[in-house]
Amino acid sequence: MKILVTSGSSYLGGRIADFFQKEGYDITVGLRHKSDKNDASLNRFKKVLINWNSIASLKRAVAKNNVIIHTAGLSSKECQANPNLAFEFNSLKSGLLGVACQYEKVDLFINLSSIHVYSKDLNEVISEDSATENIDIYSRNKKLTENIFKEISIINQTKFINLRLSNVFGFPINNNQTCWELFVNNICKSAIERKLIKVKSNPLQNRNFISMSLLNRALKHILDNKKELNYYEIFNITSNKSMTLEEVALLIRNGYQEIFSKEINIVFNSKKINCK
Repeated sequence: MKILVTSGSSYLGGRIADFFQKEGYDITVGLRHKSDKNDASLNRFKKVLINWNSIASLKRAVAKNNVIIHTAGLSSKECQANPNLAFEFNSLKSGLLGVACQYEKVDLFINLSSIHVYSKDLNEVISEDSATENIDIYSRNKKLTENIFKEISIINQTKFINLRLSNVFGFPINNNQTCWELFVNNICKSAIERKLIKVKSNPLQNRNFISMSLLNRALKHILDNKKELNYYEIFNITSNKSMTLEEVALLIRNGYQEIFSKEINIVFNSKKINCK
């Protein structure tokens, strides 16, 4: 089976491409910039340079692939900083990619969306039928992208699957540095480098977390069962319960102490909590 991962240089894209190549799939990674070809971590993959302004380029990129896993796009932080670009790239150009897949009769298109379309503070039970009430730019952008794929799916050439992911954590396999801004990754890195865990956000905020390994297993399950899928689907990919940031920080502190037999402190909004 041939898979195109649309951004091999991204955190999620790199880990997904790595996982499926090790599973024996024929992997191609998409590159947005010629300079990305210099990333040594991508040397073992086939590469295709994508011009996102050209439907012809998008059609060439997806042609002869069975599955597209769409990992390209602006992060939450980037969307807040440049909302116009967020809607242009994440939504409109992603939609153009979907059209290219219909032209080339790609079997399956998997779009990585976000669980945060429901709410910023996930402290209630949710399902795929829950109301999408979060109105920040990133969440509205993700929802618009889903809706575009819903409309495109009526052509019934390509199946469009939206995965609403909770907060993913795990190590990167490429040079992408933005993954260290993710909460779990960030405090783990701080624990190792600074011997301190610092929580800048409200420690009582609820978030849901999944490992990168769990995401890859979920993707593999979807590919293994793609014949059973409808032409448009939404699936939540989450753990079975949310945690406060304080609970996560304490969990990581305890893990650090168990592994290294050393004490480490946590700082919540400038208040230090002793490790004992």
